[in-house]
Amino acid sequence: MMTFKTTAIALLATISLSGIAMADQHGKKEGGRHHPGMMQMGDRMAEKLQLTEQQREEMRAIHEEYGPRMKELMQSTRETRKALHEAKGSGASQSDIDALAKAQGEHQAEMISLRYEIHERMQAVLTEEQRAQMEEMKENRQEKMKERRGKHHDRDQPEDE
Repeated sequence: MMTFKTTAIALLATISLSGIAMADQHGKKEGGRHHPGMMQMGDRMAEKLQLTEQQREEMRAIHEEYGPRMKELMQSTRETRKALHEAKGSGASQSDIDALAKAQGEHQAEMISLRYEIHERMQAVLTEEQRAQMEEMKENRQEKMKERRGKHHDRDQPEDE
């Protein structure tokens, strides 16, 4: 049985890995042009991991399989969140709020489950060395995030007089 911490780490890795596969599709604007940031991120990650062309194709195939459902879930999550916010502000009944909250939870639960599936599929594409390198990259990102949070936290603290 996976612990919460292990699951959270798996989800973070999935999000990181999904940048590789999703860069090809999500980076596209209408008309087929790419947003440079997303493509560069996926390309940099693929280069750092030294993915073979076959691995890149497998990552794209995984994205193509899961991408449409994830996009639907993200959209429905945004819509439900907006409806929940509006309902709270308009004096909606508790049962309406409960129904929207339940729908929001179901969307999020399905997204977590899909992300885990995607993570597992992508991990299977990587070699043991690439998985270790990915883990190291993730740890470095987490450390940098911690440092940034510390700077923001320190800035928000009142000065001692």
